[in-house]
This record gives sequence, C-alpha cells and structure tokens, in this order.
Amino acid sequence: MRFITIANSNSGNNYGELWKRVVVRAKNAGSMMMRNTTTTTPRGLGKSANGHRHHQPSTTTKAAAGSNGVAHSSSSSFRIPPGMMKSALTSAGLGIVGDCVAQTLQHQHQRKQQHTSNSFSEKYDSPRTARQSLFNLTFYGPLQHVWYAFLGAKWPTVSGSLAYANIRPFATKVFLNQAALGPVVVACFFAWSQLLTNTFTATSWREKVQRDALPTLQKGWAFWVPASCVNFALVPVNRQVLYMSCCSVVWNCILSQAGNTTKEETRDASKKTKTKKK
Repeated sequence: MRFITIANSNSGNNYGELWKRVVVRAKNAGSMMMRNTTTTTPRGLGKSANGHRHHQPSTTTKAAAGSNGVAHSSSSSFRIPPGMMKSALTSAGLGIVGDCVAQTLQHQHQRKQQHTSNSFSEKYDSPRTARQSLFNLTFYGPLQHVWYAFLGAKWPTVSGSLAYANIRPFATKVFLNQAALGPVVVACFFAWSQLLTNTFTATSWREKVQRDALPTLQKGWAFWVPASCVNFALVPVNRQVLYMSCCSVVWNCILSQAGNTTKEETRDASKKTKTKKK
C-alpha cells in the first residue's frame, strides 16, 4: 500500500514536469510565429520605427519616380537664367523700336528724293521688324548678358560714377565692346538677315561684310564712344543700365539700316559721300 502511494506520487510529479515542458514549448512556438508574422510583411508594406506599417513604393513606382527626378533635374539644368531672359526680352523690344525708327527715316528720305507723300503704313515692312526682334531675342540679348557679366567680373568698377579708379576698367570695356562685340554682332546680323530672306550664300555674305561692315562699325563707334563717356561721367550708377538701354535704340536703328541696305544703295551713298568731300 505504501509502495503504490509512492508510485502514484512519483507519476504525478512526472506528469507535472511534462506539462510544464509542453506549456513552455507552446509559448516558444507562439512567439516564433509572431516574429515571423511581423518581419515578413506583404509587398508594398513596411514597418516604421514605432511598429506601425506604412506603404512602400513598388519597383514600378520607384522607376517612375526616378525617371521623373531625372527629367526634373535635366529640365532644371537647361533652365534659362532670369537675368538672361530679361536681357533677351528687353533687347527684342528695343529691336522693334529701333527698326521702326529706321524704316521711318528711310521712308522720309525716299519721299524727299521722289517728291511723294506716301504714308509710312503703306510701306511698313513688318517681316523686317520681326527679323530684327527675333535676332535680338535669340542671339544679341543673351550674348549681351553673358558678355557684360564677363566684363564686369574681369574689370570691376568702384561704386561711384566719378571715381578715378573707374576710368581704366571702363575704358577697357568700351574698347572691347567696339573691337570685339561690335564686329561679331554686325557679321552675324548680316548672315541672319540673308538667311531669313533666302538670299544667303557664302559669297553674298562675304561681299556684304566687306561692303557694309566697316561703315556700320564706324557709325557705331561715332555713337557709342561719346554715349559711353556721358554714361560714365554724368549718369548715376543706378541709372546707367536704363541710359544704355535707351541708347541701344539708336544702335538698333543703325544695325537695321545696314542689314537691309542693298548694293545699289551702298554705292549711291558712297558716291554722295565722295562728292561732299570734294
């Protein structure tokens, strides 16, 4: 009887230990299942630092975002600077005014020679004005912006229009404008006018440059050098850009007349000049 009681007590202890082991293993298995569930989230879902799930972009979404980023970076790299756009638009407007003045003067001269009274509107050449404005918009205005920025960085001036230290850099800028920028603009404008009127050939452009480039530059020198000196000596610094822009109307008028002058008109003008000298 005593043996049976001891056996029963031993079996009870064994069953208790076995049950504890089963419970511990079940808990371990449950915790492992919970870990696997939280770490292996569905595609497109992620886990944040605080344990909440959030949406992650798929491969297609990432590729689209990457392509949009590349397009945005490429468009921003080719974006026109605001200062250059302002210079281009201002130059285009001045080109319109300058060409209108040039056509008005030419028509008045023709009316005096022919003793007629035809109105300006009947002979107004709007394609010519468009060519002048488009040249300033696409070439001359942006070129001026880059050129003057280069000159300003290379030969800076001291604040104050009457400062003695401004004389040397200002004289250098005036010289380079007339010696470097002027010939390039004149030659390119002659080619531009011939291209848009379907009269461009290498021979005709070379003859045009040889015939009209130097007289055009001489007119430009005769105008720009005194105008620049007035700008340097008398105009305040904050008004110099406005002053030079107004002066550009005269230069655009000179450029328009030179670009639309025929060979016969140039020959007649040279004959009159020689006759006056005699």
